[in-house]
This record gives sequence, structure tokens and C-alpha cells, in this order.
Amino acid sequence: MKKNILWLILLSTTTFADTSFFEISKKDRSKDVVCVSLESQKEKPRVRQLVSILKEIDEVENGAVISTKEYPEFEGDCFFQENIPFSLRSIPMEIMSIIQNAQFEKIQKQAEVKEANPDVKFTKEQKKKRRKELLKTELLITLGQILEFGYLLSLPRNFTKWDENGLWENAPRKFADAFTKPPAWDKDGWVVNYVSHPISGSLYYNAIRDLDYTPLQSFIYTTYKSAFWEYIVESWVETPSIQDLIFTPIGGALIGEGTYQLTQHMKKGGFNLLEKVLVTITNPTYVLRHGYKTK
Repeated sequence: MKKNILWLILLSTTTFADTSFFEISKKDRSKDVVCVSLESQKEKPRVRQLVSILKEIDEVENGAVISTKEYPEFEGDCFFQENIPFSLRSIPMEIMSIIQNAQFEKIQKQAEVKEANPDVKFTKEQKKKRRKELLKTELLITLGQILEFGYLLSLPRNFTKWDENGLWENAPRKFADAFTKPPAWDKDGWVVNYVSHPISGSLYYNAIRDLDYTPLQSFIYTTYKSAFWEYIVESWVETPSIQDLIFTPIGGALIGEGTYQLTQHMKKGGFNLLEKVLVTITNPTYVLRHGYKTK
């Protein structure tokens, strides 16, 4: 009996989406009530069957079980727990257990849908705002790539390994070759190919990941920006690089997700001085967008 009471108290603290509920009376335990909505009875055959059993008991007991006067606005059936025969006291618990499990399954499915498609969790207004932020981010990154290209043009040719002579005369041909010939294995140093490019990729990655896009979506965006650099920006002076097309998105995603998770961990308690320095170095796109706020 004590076990049944504890179970009732547990269920009484649970809010059901269809408004079925247990109500535990603190003063008079004979007033303990279980209410089952018409919605539950309609959707769940087993619940409907169990409620029918209780109604049959009520007919025999001459109105001793059903209590609808207490809840005039409730659409369903209510029963005094105390007036249900002891041998059938498990029926209300089974009813509420069925309803509770159905609600848990519904919540779990909703969570799975959101995990598979995070965009579901945003309101229409939030989605519109996020699209604007994405467009602004794309424009800023593209502008940054153009400015970076201009900076590289100012560097000595022995650093960039671009043609010393006829750079601009050959530019249209090189641009056309980028789309008609396969990418080449470049001769840049390992620091450029395997350090600087993945770091650049991590900036692309975190610029999108910070907008609550998934790791896969952020990786796809990083791949796109890497290809944009190789085929649209740098292809005027250099054949697209095999290494850069591979290691910028892959290395960028690995570094980017690591720094993203590190940022999420640090911001939970607010950034201290050391963490501000660290997030500025490892995830500058977060600082540019939020400063050191924790949202």
C-alpha cells in the first residue's frame, strides 16, 4: 500500500500534455482523485478499456467512483482512488503509466528530430535573424578572403611562389585552367599547407558553428569556403592545390570543433582573464561576434 501511495505522489508531480492527472489530497486521503482526459481515451485503446472497467464498477457501486463535480471544466472522467475496490487499485496507476510513457516517447522523438535538424528548435523570427547573420558572415568572410589575397600579392614572390613575370598577363588563362584541369600538388612549405590552412579553416568552421549549425553543416561550409578560395580567389595566380582542398576543411573542422567545445566550456562560468586571452587566440570569430559575453 505504501508503495502505491509513493507511486501516486510521483505521478501527481508530473504534468501531462493531455491534462490527465492525479491529485493527492494532503488533508483527506479519501479525496485522492485520478482524472483521465477524453483525449487519452481516444488515442490509447488500453486506457479506454481500463476506464470502461472503472465505469462499470461505478454502475455497480451506485456512483461511488466517478467524481466529475470537483472539476466542471475538465473534459474526461475522474475517479476517487479510495472508492475503487482494493483489487482494482492498480488500474489508475496503469492508466497514468501508459500516459506517462507516451509523453516520454513523444519528448524523446522531438529531441531526436531537433538533434537531426537543429533548425527545428528556432522560431520563425529566430530563423529569419539567423539567415541574416549567415549572410552577413558570408559577406565578411568573402571580403576577408579578398583582402588576404591583396596582402599576399604584396609579399615577395619567393614566399608565395607565384610567377614573378607575367602575373597579370597569365591571370585569365590560369583562371580558365582551374576549371578545365585537375588541381595540382603544390610546393608550399608544410607550415603553410598543414598549419596555416587548417587554422584558416577553423575560422570558417566556427563562424558558422557559432550560429548553432551542426558539425556537418559547419564542415560543409568550410569545404565550400576552401573551394571558393582555391577556384575563385587564388586561381588567378595559382592552380588549385590538392593539399589545401583536403586539409583546409578537414583540419579546420577538427580544430574548429575542438575550439568551439572549449569556448562553450569556458563561457559557462564567465570568461576570466586567462580564458579571454585563450578564446581570443583559439576562437576569434566568437569574440568578434559576441565580445566576451556568454549570451
